[in-house]
Amino acid sequence: MRKNFKTIGLLLTMSIILVNFTSCNNNEPDAPRQTFTSIIAENVIGNTSGIATVKLGDRMWGHMGERYTVFAEAPFVNNGFVLNLPEYMPGHVGGGWVLPDDAVVTNRDARSDLREWLEAFDENGNYMGLFFLQHETDDKFYSVAWMYSDRPHSMRSKETIMGSDGFSFLRKLNIELEKGWNLTYFISDRVNRTTLRTMEKPAGVEFRWYFERNPNLE
Repeated sequence: MRKNFKTIGLLLTMSIILVNFTSCNNNEPDAPRQTFTSIIAENVIGNTSGIATVKLGDRMWGHMGERYTVFAEAPFVNNGFVLNLPEYMPGHVGGGWVLPDDAVVTNRDARSDLREWLEAFDENGNYMGLFFLQHETDDKFYSVAWMYSDRPHSMRSKETIMGSDGFSFLRKLNIELEKGWNLTYFISDRVNRTTLRTMEKPAGVEFRWYFERNPNLE
C-alpha cells in the first residue's frame, strides 16, 4: 500500500532559524521551520544491508553516458545518517514546475530545487535505492520534501488537471520559501482527489523513514 500511495503522490504532483530535522522512534518531526542545515534519519524501515553512503545529487544522461553530480553525502551507520546540506544549489526557475498562468509567484526570477528522496550507494559506489520520509493511511499519502531557494519568495496555485486514470483531480500549491533549505509537505487525498504541497505540517501525522531497495538487487 505504501508504494502504491507513493507512486500516486509522485505522479500527481519538498527571523531565520537554522535547525536540524529528525524523525525517530515514535516521535514526530519538529514543526516546520523556515530553514535548516542538515537532515537526520534514524531507524530506517526496509532492507538497508550493504548501504555505505547517502547522497544528494543529480543524475543526468547525455551522449557521453551517465553523469552523477554529488552536492552532499554522508556515511550510513547504525541504520541512519546525518546529511549536512550544501549552502548553494543551482536550482530552477519556478522550482522546475509548469505552473498555471494565474499562479501567484512573488519573484519569478527566484530559483529553487525540490528533493523528495535521497539516494543510497554501497562501498563501491553502486546504486542501492532511495530513502523517503513518509506516512500513509487508508485514503491519504503524506511525504516530506526538502526545497532549496536562492531567495525568499512564495508560490501559490490551484488547477484541475486530468489524472492517468482518466478522471480529474485538483492540484494545489501553497509555499512560502526563505533563502536556503525549507521543509515542505505533500498530501495526496485519494478520496477527494486533491493534492497539496504546503509548508504546514499535517496534524497528527507521524513521519517515518523508509528505504526502497533497487529492484535490480533483489
